[in-house]
Amino acid sequence: MMDFKDSRAFTENRLVDRLDKLIEHHQDMKLKYPEDSDANNHFEWNIKELNLIRKMVVFNPRFMWKEVQKIMDAAYLEDKSITGFTWFFDFVETDLPNRAFIKTLISPK
Repeated sequence: MMDFKDSRAFTENRLVDRLDKLIEHHQDMKLKYPEDSDANNHFEWNIKELNLIRKMVVFNPRFMWKEVQKIMDAAYLEDKSITGFTWFFDFVETDLPNRAFIKTLISPK
């Protein structure tokens, strides 16, 4: 369980770091060649595209699955005998929740 988390976090962080370095490099190149308008237009376009890629890497448009996974991983670190999780996912706060029951088995075949 932890191997996937560790490699995923490492990969995502490394990707963001590399994108930041590329963006910084392009900004430096703009300063190095201020009079070359074609090069500056190209650098600016690259910076814009790299920022878009960075947003796609960092932003999750659906739900905070990464946060849920971090909580699950932390619980697993504390107790490696865990065989599952009980999770209440409510759309509204109410004294009498009406929840559907979803049971899923996630295991390698």
